Amino acid sequence: MEAASTHYGEITVDWANHILRMAIDESLWPNLRGSVQVRPFQFDGEVLSYRIPPGPERIVRISVWRREK
Repeated sequence: MEAASTHYGEITVDWANHILRMAIDESLWPNLRGSVQVRPFQFDGEVLSYRIPPGPERIVRISVWRREK
């Protein structure tokens, strides 16, 4: 299953503990607007990924960001 989500706001990164903190100003999903999302992440130098907690359907989604070359 593939899905898309878009949002913007301030992102801070704790590199030592591999934690993303996203203060979301606006989002495609109304329930995320104004929220702060904290996610552990993995980064291999090219790809950053983090898991999104499952919703009622119990599906764990993974967000993947690739570095532009």
